[in-house]
Amino acid sequence: MVETTYKNAGLRDCLSNIYNATAALKAAAVERDSDVILSLQHAAEALPPYAEAAQVAGAFDAQTAAFVRIGCLADLIDEVNLDVDDQLLHAASVLLHLANEQLVVPEPA
Repeated sequence: MVETTYKNAGLRDCLSNIYNATAALKAAAVERDSDVILSLQHAAEALPPYAEAAQVAGAFDAQTAAFVRIGCLADLIDEVNLDVDDQLLHAASVLLHLANEQLVVPEPA
């Protein structure tokens, strides 16, 4: 596995929270044997490229896509968690909301 160094601390923290949320979703999917939660996990696994693309200055479409995808997945997890009341789902949602806030995009030059 190749180690990547990120100069942007916000991106590093954002990605860390996305990966941790993905791990929490995976644990919840295994624990509950739920296809719905497994689908949420797969959606979370697809988020890092959007977060990375949002870091390009002037890439407003990529920035919007990242904010929307991360935020919507966190909200969807909240909705699913209303029915199951799972601590791991709650943790995943909090991590994704935090990741969305940490997704600091560079200012145009």
